[in-house]
Amino acid sequence: MKLKLIIILLTLGVATCFATPTKRYKTWTEDISNTEISVLTCSPGDEIYSIFGHTAIRVYNPNTKVDAVVNYGLFDFNQESFVYRFVKGETDYMCGVENFGSFLYSYAWRGSGVKATVLDLTDVEKERIIRVLTNDLKPQNREYRYNFAFNNCATKIRDIVNFAYSGKYESLQPSEYTFREVIGHYAANYPWYMFSFDICLGGKDYNTLMTPEEVQFLPEHLDVALNNSLINRDGKETRPNTRQEVILTPAEKTIESTFFTPIVVACILLALSIINLALGNKCRIASNIYSGTLLFTFTLVGLLITFLIFFSEHPFTTWNMNILIFNPLLVIPFVGLMVKNKGVVFKIVNAALVLLAVLFVLYAVIFWNFTNKAFIILALTLIIELNRQIIKGA
Repeated sequence: MKLKLIIILLTLGVATCFATPTKRYKTWTEDISNTEISVLTCSPGDEIYSIFGHTAIRVYNPNTKVDAVVNYGLFDFNQESFVYRFVKGETDYMCGVENFGSFLYSYAWRGSGVKATVLDLTDVEKERIIRVLTNDLKPQNREYRYNFAFNNCATKIRDIVNFAYSGKYESLQPSEYTFREVIGHYAANYPWYMFSFDICLGGKDYNTLMTPEEVQFLPEHLDVALNNSLINRDGKETRPNTRQEVILTPAEKTIESTFFTPIVVACILLALSIINLALGNKCRIASNIYSGTLLFTFTLVGLLITFLIFFSEHPFTTWNMNILIFNPLLVIPFVGLMVKNKGVVFKIVNAALVLLAVLFVLYAVIFWNFTNKAFIILALTLIIELNRQIIKGA
């Protein structure tokens, strides 16, 4: 039955999806009093780019056979220098349109749920939304500069709804979370994803409370806000009469847990470093290979953090305290492993790097809830490795 429904939906609205902008606007605004506009919220997927879910907007009119979904979450991995531009925060996403059946099929195929919040709109407010959507779908307007927290698929639609209500839409949903906390909620079953987020996004703003508007960068939080809001019409504040519909229930997921979480790996490295400190001189080559691999890895991560701090447009990458342990200057003790007669400069640099790592541990203890606990263990591991060079001249 569900498959038949999807096949029927696939055949509807195709012509309007591929129409010219002028024709699309005319078709979508025809018989506007019977047009429904709804915000679609898709449940999280398993890939790193889909674990927060997705938001799109649907224009539906059974009389005119319009059933189109406008999607602000399109991107192309094959774009030139995609990875570099993504790290730098200069990724361009696109706005696209497809018929509802096609949209629904893609999410049914991957096992995600889809629910709709049908908006309470006057005909004038519907026209405003359609005008923005059709304008954004013009070839010259399709691309926009993506920002995962402040300009994404959910915030674009939040702003469109706000525009429809003449800027008089106000969420009643209080914000009690920091960016790190809400990201951590969605990454709870993916510890290595969270580890990566915490490495790259260690700035001060990452741990500040969000405003009710900011929290709507997440699709599910936007959905909650749309159903718990106030609008001002004719000088009167009122709660819009939104309607929620579950269109597609998510498939049951089996979360594959892994023993080798960041905490476990960090503890293993700490244990190896303690052994290395105690027995390293008995097997100097193996000891230096281990230390070199560790220091080189820390250096590479430090280079990434340095790039994010000084060159990336991403939010939350400035004032990243992780630079205290993942430091590009660790290349000096790394080189020191291959130098027999190390001068006093090596020891001074090592001592300074130890001090920075100690400062990080103190910072992490004071701001306990702001720090990934694996980083504390890695900081202790680094302190041991650097002290080994200072004490034993490894």
